[in-house]
Amino acid sequence: MPRRLTYLILTLAGAAALYLGVNAWQNSRTLSETEMLHRLPTADAVVFSLDFAQLRHSGLFDNVTGKVIEEPDYQTFVRDTGFDYKRDLDLALVSFTPSATYFVVRGRFDWIKLEAYAKQSGGSCYNQLCHMPGSTPERRISFLPLGRDVMGMAVTTDELAASQLLHEGAQRPLSPSVEPLWISIPNAALARTANSLPTSTRIITSAMTSATEVLFTLGARGPNYQARLEAQCRSAQDANNLAGQLKALTGLLKAALDREKKKPDPNDLTGVLTAGTFRQSDKTVFGEWTLQKSFLENLAKGM
Repeated sequence: MPRRLTYLILTLAGAAALYLGVNAWQNSRTLSETEMLHRLPTADAVVFSLDFAQLRHSGLFDNVTGKVIEEPDYQTFVRDTGFDYKRDLDLALVSFTPSATYFVVRGRFDWIKLEAYAKQSGGSCYNQLCHMPGSTPERRISFLPLGRDVMGMAVTTDELAASQLLHEGAQRPLSPSVEPLWISIPNAALARTANSLPTSTRIITSAMTSATEVLFTLGARGPNYQARLEAQCRSAQDANNLAGQLKALTGLLKAALDREKKKPDPNDLTGVLTAGTFRQSDKTVFGEWTLQKSFLENLAKGM
């Protein structure tokens, strides 16, 4: 055999072995929560995190998901793939950009069944990247493994968009919260997010358009739960103005209840909002609301 051909064969064999080795290593490791977060494009996105494992441990998970009615399509998905978020999903990080939604999730996945499900749903798979049609023509779903128990998924017009999650996305500084639920909203997304919220919540959210970034968290506090706000402003004066606006709006909600001769109901959203407290520290505004378990249960009934 000519020496040049021998070198070529050895080079190709070495490259193939390297690819298989790297691929096997990637699929055998997991990603930390910080690494998962860095895979998402977050530069101009609303970023949402839900720690299902922590919620199961706290008991809040059963209170909420037990009231959710599952659609027939989801029941079919569970039957065909063996994956049920109530049992198999541990952590979900989601990035809502203006043009797409990206997911990086940790759980227990049967990749063979998931690939088969994509194919039987009118999609295809190549080199572990699968894509399939969504509920509308502009919704193309793609997914692939990022680790042995981590999936990257995208819903957008690009049927290969999930491949972007193989590497770090366009970032703004973000760190995971210790709370099981958190959502970070940059200034550019505040306006478009506010329009989709209930009126009582929209009034308060609209006041925060002067903030550069807003972080909401939810966690257990004794027998109840606590929602917290951290709004980062450009200056201490902006923060002082925002704190004043939030206090004033809370006062207006209380006054509206007084005019109707109603007492704040902790099981109602308006009742929760009227109990909010706010304080300023330099360029940051902090807010806190106490949520009773019954309020969250009532909220879940409307899902």
